[in-house]
Amino acid sequence: MLSIYKINIKKLPSFLKRIVLKHKVEVFLFFYFILIFIFYSWTTLTNSQSFIHVDDREIWLVSHNIYKNHSLTYEEPLNKYLEHNVFNTFETVFVDNKIVPRRALGIYFLTASGFLFGENGPFFLISILGLTCSVFFYLLIKKLFDKKIALLSTVLFSSSFPMIHWSNMLFNNIPAFSFYIIGLFFFSEILIKKKNKIIFYLLSSIFFSLSIWVRYE
Repeated sequence: MLSIYKINIKKLPSFLKRIVLKHKVEVFLFFYFILIFIFYSWTTLTNSQSFIHVDDREIWLVSHNIYKNHSLTYEEPLNKYLEHNVFNTFETVFVDNKIVPRRALGIYFLTASGFLFGENGPFFLISILGLTCSVFFYLLIKKLFDKKIALLSTVLFSSSFPMIHWSNMLFNNIPAFSFYIIGLFFFSEILIKKKNKIIFYLLSSIFFSLSIWVRYE
């Protein structure tokens, strides 16, 4: 494998060779993140999404209703045929015969914005946030330790089953954790930078707040 790598390097133009040799880790991560994004969005790319969990369905229904009807409340058509309201989705309650979500509101507005890019938009949005989380995780670990530790940690973290599984679903786990990691990255800048600390205080506060807005428990 190493010999093949050396042969391929030799075939590159001299200026590209210098860039690749100087930034080997960054070049590897660039292609690695492309690969990991394919895994994060596999069900979307292969058009094989399925609501295997009630959270998926509930978040999709409420988000789609916000996008289409500009309302947080909606009605279940099946209840019209019954004397009492029976059909509703997990994490919702009935208020004045309308279904009202109980989850943190941020996830609904976040995924609703994904519908601007089509029916698959919300799924791609979660996958992108999963990738963003991995990128900022690398930057944070590199800042605290070094490139080698950051590279190994990022590969193990980003390729873990929970990251791949949840990045393919409409869960609020990935968005909340992504905003939290980004917030930690900017907070770490406060401890290092001597100037413009107010900017990093502001940025870290924004992303920590977004994390709580998406998932507060």
